[in-house]
Amino acid sequence: MRISEALKYLQENSVAVSAQVFQQCGNPQRTQSRTRRAPAPREEAGRLWTSARVAGAAGAAGAPRTEER
Repeated sequence: MRISEALKYLQENSVAVSAQVFQQCGNPQRTQSRTRRAPAPREEAGRLWTSARVAGAAGAAGAPRTEER
C-alpha cells in the first residue's frame, strides 16, 4: 500500500518533486556527442509493422487472403 501511495503522491506533485530533485542534485549535463536515441533493434521494428500489415490486408478488402509461395 505504501508504494501505491508514493506513486500517487509523485503523480500529483511531479512539478514540485522534480524542482526539489534538481535543486538538490543539480541539472543534468547534456552531451554533445549523442542527441538522438538509437534505432530500435530489427526484430522489434519488424514486429511492429508485420502485425499491422497482416491485420490490415485481411480485413481491408473483404476478400479472402491468399498466401504467397
